[in-house]
Amino acid sequence: MNSSVPHGDRMNRYAQYSFLPQAFEIHWLSIINSFVLVLLLTGFLSIILMRVLKNDFTRYASAEEEEEEEETGWKLLHGDVFRLPPKVSVFCAWVGIGVQLFALVLFLLILAIMNIFYPGNRGAMYTAAIVLYALTAGFAGFVSAHLYCRLVGSEIGRWAFNLVLSGTLFPVPLFLMFSFLNTVAIAYNSQTALPIGTILVIICIWALITLPLTGRWRER
Repeated sequence: MNSSVPHGDRMNRYAQYSFLPQAFEIHWLSIINSFVLVLLLTGFLSIILMRVLKNDFTRYASAEEEEEEEETGWKLLHGDVFRLPPKVSVFCAWVGIGVQLFALVLFLLILAIMNIFYPGNRGAMYTAAIVLYALTAGFAGFVSAHLYCRLVGSEIGRWAFNLVLSGTLFPVPLFLMFSFLNTVAIAYNSQTALPIGTILVIICIWALITLPLTGRWRER
């Protein structure tokens, strides 16, 4: 049955019920309470840690003056602080990917607060996530290369491989899993299956935007 109501206004009938909020309200009191609670817990934890460390410093200082004592507790960390992890490239790549995903979630939350996503358009958030992931690839490349060059060195062959890991370590396994699930969806004629054209567009975005942005921010 045809309708004269535009597609963009069809959700207004369901959004204007009395049990739904008519306007977006920011609960500043709850936000302030949560912020103060986090500050208080952080302060209490810092005081406890400072007291424990102060007692340890005093005990170790008195032990060094009297006689040498076997190192125990957190003092054993001095031998591991400057030791490189077994897989430096993978470690730095995951750190960069974590920063990129954090930036992605932060931008998605900002867009959601700005009421950008329309409830009737189910693919708006997925499209925004793909585009923002491609645009935030520079965060992963910069953080990964910067950390790798500080730990190992700035030889071109080393950080280049690290940037390749930063651009492929997360999306390649995700794409393989998505390909399997999408193939099953196509086999069962599901409406959630993505067509081949959309998949090719996503691959082009990753190849033409994500990889160049990842390799752009190298350590100079």
